[in-house]
Amino acid sequence: MTDVHDDFFHLGGHSVQALRMLARLAADHDVELSIQAFFADPTVAGLATELARKRPRRTAWR
Repeated sequence: MTDVHDDFFHLGGHSVQALRMLARLAADHDVELSIQAFFADPTVAGLATELARKRPRRTAWR
């Protein structure tokens, strides 16, 4: 069983898959995530933290 703290590369991922995933996240969330940030923490939890940091804050009226 995997969880959000499992390392993408230890689970069999490779750099081309990482680039594809980052491109998909950028398109889906309108946020650019750097490959450097992903390599620093290649986990779902790390990506979620980076997405939260990069996305503009929403208010109730937005």
